[in-house]
Amino acid sequence: MKISEVRSFSQMEDFCRNDVLSCVLGLSDMEAETFHLLTEKELGILEIAEELDRDRSTAQRIVKKLISTGLISRRAISLKKGRKFRYTAIPPSNIKQKLREELDQFCNKIGNQIDAMSE
Repeated sequence: MKISEVRSFSQMEDFCRNDVLSCVLGLSDMEAETFHLLTEKELGILEIAEELDRDRSTAQRIVKKLISTGLISRRAISLKKGRKFRYTAIPPSNIKQKLREELDQFCNKIGNQIDAMSE
């Protein structure tokens, strides 16, 4: 990373919530968009795919990543033949805590690197 990138990053005026999720948790724009979609309502895979204007397999990959990062949860609904899943975002208070923990870890690492610089 170049120092000019750090400067421009720290001075961004249009920094938005998707940028926070991307920067701190490493989410893609589509993953961040999906997360925000699921903060508004509980959806199934086909509904997610439709909202994102993507195919089912893309929606499944995105959901799998969001589950693995702990940002969304799924709930099974039993049907006569099998079951289907519904997905929703975890509560905002949990997300805020996770973001703060990740950011604190990152800041500590950066601070350690700064301290390790020779004068």
